[in-house]
Amino acid sequence: MNLPSLDPGLIGGDDILSQDILNLTRPLLLDASKAEDILHMFSIYNSKATNFDVEDCETLLHYFQSQSIQPTLRKSQQFLQTIKNLPIFETVNGDYQPLGNSVSAILDDSIPFKNVGNWMQKSNCILLVEKTAFKELYRLLGLMKKNTVLVYIDHIFPHFHDFEPELRLSHLICIRDTVLPMVSSFATEMTRKLFSMELKRLPFIEYKDRLMCAKMFYNPDNSLLCLLQNLYELPEVYIHKDWKVFLALAGLRLSPTEVEFLEIAQKIATMECNTQKTSDLCKCLLEHVFDQERDSYFYQKLSEIKFIPTEPLEIPKSIMDICQLKVETGSLIKLCNSMLHEGIRFCEEDKFRKRPQTFQNWVLGWSYVPILPSWVSIPDEVRDYCGVISLSSALIASRHCVAVIDAMDQEVEDTDLSFLQKVMTHVYEFLIGCCNCNNRQCENCREINNLRRIESIVMNDGANKAKPNKVILNFATEIDSDTLQPYAYARPRDMSTYDELFLRLGAHKYPKPDLYGKILNDLRSDCGNAVMQTNQKQTASSAVYGLLMCLLLNPAKKLNIRPLFLPNEKAVMFPAAELVVKDNEILAKKYRRNDLSFLCKLSSCNLYRHPKEYINLLPSDCRPMMLSHIVHEDFIVTEECESGDKCSFMNEYKTNLQSDAFLKCLEKMATVPFHLKDELKMNITKLRECDIKCFNTLTCRLHVRGKLVEENETTKPVQTDNLKTSCRIYLRHSDEYPGPPDTVICLTDVIRSLVYDSIDTGKIEKLLRYIQEEDRMNDFLAEEDIHHNLDESDLMMGPRLGEPIPKSEVRSFMGDPDVRYMPKEFAGYLINKAAALAEDAKVEQVMVYAQVVRENRRTVIPPKSHLFREYLIDTGLGYNITVHAIDLYQEQQTHNSDDDDDIDQFHNEQEDTIANASEAITTMLETVFSVTYGVHLRDSLVKRLLDKWDATIAKDGYVAQEVTRYLEKEATRLQNHYHHIVEQLRKDQKQAAGLVDGDKNVATKWYKRAREDLNCVKILMKHSKHLEWVCSVSYEASRKAIIASILSFDHQTHENITNLRSINSLMKYIFQNRDYPRQLPHLVDKLTKLDVDYVHNFDPSNYKYKPSQTVYTLDVCEDVVHISNTLVDAVEDYLEIDEHHDTHSDNE
Repeated sequence: MNLPSLDPGLIGGDDILSQDILNLTRPLLLDASKAEDILHMFSIYNSKATNFDVEDCETLLHYFQSQSIQPTLRKSQQFLQTIKNLPIFETVNGDYQPLGNSVSAILDDSIPFKNVGNWMQKSNCILLVEKTAFKELYRLLGLMKKNTVLVYIDHIFPHFHDFEPELRLSHLICIRDTVLPMVSSFATEMTRKLFSMELKRLPFIEYKDRLMCAKMFYNPDNSLLCLLQNLYELPEVYIHKDWKVFLALAGLRLSPTEVEFLEIAQKIATMECNTQKTSDLCKCLLEHVFDQERDSYFYQKLSEIKFIPTEPLEIPKSIMDICQLKVETGSLIKLCNSMLHEGIRFCEEDKFRKRPQTFQNWVLGWSYVPILPSWVSIPDEVRDYCGVISLSSALIASRHCVAVIDAMDQEVEDTDLSFLQKVMTHVYEFLIGCCNCNNRQCENCREINNLRRIESIVMNDGANKAKPNKVILNFATEIDSDTLQPYAYARPRDMSTYDELFLRLGAHKYPKPDLYGKILNDLRSDCGNAVMQTNQKQTASSAVYGLLMCLLLNPAKKLNIRPLFLPNEKAVMFPAAELVVKDNEILAKKYRRNDLSFLCKLSSCNLYRHPKEYINLLPSDCRPMMLSHIVHEDFIVTEECESGDKCSFMNEYKTNLQSDAFLKCLEKMATVPFHLKDELKMNITKLRECDIKCFNTLTCRLHVRGKLVEENETTKPVQTDNLKTSCRIYLRHSDEYPGPPDTVICLTDVIRSLVYDSIDTGKIEKLLRYIQEEDRMNDFLAEEDIHHNLDESDLMMGPRLGEPIPKSEVRSFMGDPDVRYMPKEFAGYLINKAAALAEDAKVEQVMVYAQVVRENRRTVIPPKSHLFREYLIDTGLGYNITVHAIDLYQEQQTHNSDDDDDIDQFHNEQEDTIANASEAITTMLETVFSVTYGVHLRDSLVKRLLDKWDATIAKDGYVAQEVTRYLEKEATRLQNHYHHIVEQLRKDQKQAAGLVDGDKNVATKWYKRAREDLNCVKILMKHSKHLEWVCSVSYEASRKAIIASILSFDHQTHENITNLRSINSLMKYIFQNRDYPRQLPHLVDKLTKLDVDYVHNFDPSNYKYKPSQTVYTLDVCEDVVHISNTLVDAVEDYLEIDEHHDTHSDNE
């Protein structure tokens, strides 16, 4: 260390000893082994004049850090100052300096040291390098670590602009990676705020040769800030996720302020609205505006700016031209008073749960309010502040409905009409859940009620629209409602869900007599006294039929409309009270005057009975008059036949008219529907028993309204006296049968009026002439083909509708069902014979003749095969019915030959017949089994094919057996192969009904509970006591079985249905699934009518409490138990439970 030392050998002299030298120099020498001497030496030694190397500095620091010298240093402040004066302390500049009296501090080793010391000297502060080995010595010397935040604030930030770029970046990285985590974790709130404030003031980002603060830059990810002035894009060097927190603390503009948001919206409002950039900026603006809660005043200001570009809607151009948007596409709109593209409404299905409904707002009101783009999403809590319409109101939907309906008056293409129909369907779906308070002050109800006055109901194809008061929800199937247009319309089947709305608007649930009366009167207004056109005739026919059927089936319903107009024979609408009914054709022919207008034949209105049987249904003041009440004819036999009862002419007529051959021919010539066969037989019996008298002279007098019309008396060759139970025919005597032509003609008229009005008089005349000649009679029957000939008044040829097909001809109708039927074509159809006969008759299916009226138009499922077609057919019952093609049987030509060669050839072709039949069967089964809408036709098709190949009626029993075997095998194979089709159908049905998958295990548990209740019933029945409890437990078993069937397809309703006591309340859940056990409604109806739930009826707390009137007898109990067992068995089959017998035996 260059300290002076003393060598005693250098001192000379013989007289001076070494001990003397030591004694003399002791006050001047220091002992290095003592700390006090070492420190004293450094205190008097000029250490500044000595240069210590790094090793010396480290040696001294280690020495002063040692434990032996620490006590000495704590005692003397002078010694501490001595150490400070030594140049042994390493600074951040890398040199060693004494501290002296200067301000000193230890710098964190994480801070870059370069040039820091120079800036510290300017601040009269010495920064030392942190050395943990000398931590205790530094503490004694009063050296503390400098606060990093204060280092940057006091010493680095003031001179940051003078640093080199590399050094600035180093310090920024230090702040990012070290200082900020330390500050966020350990610093106080005050320190954090101070550092953040200073960092925001620090210009550290270089931009165009100058340093700028972070608040002058924006993140390029936020495209909104580029629209603001005096903001610059952040340099690429800082665009990294590592700088995100640092730059945010430094004040980088990440999001605009509320004022700047308004400024940006104004900027967007001045841009071109039909560009993608404008849409992107608008999306970004709305996302940032609604990402946090803001002031309501700001939302109001923003909503008044037109900066949102409209979005093109999926509306056909032709409709857009006539039903324009409120705001044209390509323009800007504002949030205020605009409607969201889509809205949600919660509809209460019941008091236990709610189901959300999603509506396309643009469909409900594009013509009335501006529609926001589909990408606009606004939180619920700020929509009111912005003035945004979340969901269309009844006012908007109603007025938009009016605009759409007005557009339908224009020329619109067919494809666009279907779009309008979809729009109206959506409007109906929305309006049905709107306010229904019917308060005059309610604006929504008032707007909905305004739809009553316009044609607000649109039919299926969109081409027809009607006022609500012209729409009928439930027309009888026999009414061809299409013919009633435009006076009345049938609500389409697929719009049945909107019945509640239609009724509210004024539609009729069922047609009433006044409706048909109004249609007839409207026809009178349209055609006046002119003859009706063809379509008007059809309308009049359907209206007359509907009017009379309403009065017949519902006598309580009265016809109130006056006056009433009905069609006459000349197809002219005439006041009903002035019409006359031809109840006597002979009188009508004799009295031909222009002053009487006869009622049309009701056969043209599908009413097969005589008008006189229906006319009394009308009120007396608008009832047509009977011809027999106006015109009366009396006769007097002035000269009787001389032969009396022995007259051969009379006896020959009596024999012929009452013969079986004559009467059977009359029966075959009469064209009566199947349900009027009995009446025809009664009339023929009456003719068989009639009395025939012969006369020479008979005078007749005709009276009209009691006055004699003809002054001279007239004579007639034939006269009849027809009473209710008997009749008598008077014939003018002739020498030869059948008498003069006038006698035969008059007699045919009498026979026709007695038997049936539709029989051709010409055929009766021929029958009278040929009845005694067998050859001519056979030729006549063969020529006329009486068995298959219809009445000429029907203007068609074919079999009589409703007549059973002879068993010998049934086989010719057993062809393949994959054929298409044309209108007016005849086919076979199976009906229940007991339905047309006595109620106690045995139910038997009979194939009868039917005629195809027309093919039903299918709007949902386009027919891929003829098997899926539906037809409206006439079976002679007086009304039309709808059937599938599979239910019809087309007549095929059959070739029977007894030739041995043909028979041999037929046997040789058996294998080819089987192969062709098998291929056709596979094709038909594949067609039906492979689609969801063919599931309900599977059983019908298999039964139809089994009937065709029935060995008892087939021509070749061997072929029939082989084909039947193949058919059963193929049906089983396809049933298994296309099992997923059934599952898909059930899934689609559940999804359409809003159901969730059921839980088979839970359903099985409820089924077992029902079985246990039935076991309890058996025990109670053995004792024949407490019959009311037997009924109540049986009722409970049925309830649990119904719950099991519901839970099998909809487990979501578990909490809702298990607490329901009434099985009627449970049935509404059953009907949500189309694939429910078909016996349930019938069984539940029987059980409900018995009213045997003793517990429910006995409970007075029930709000529907009503003392039961049921008398619990043994017969009642047996009926209830039988119904419950049948119901539980049906549910067991529905659930496909296999362990029933085991479970049942265990319970026993």
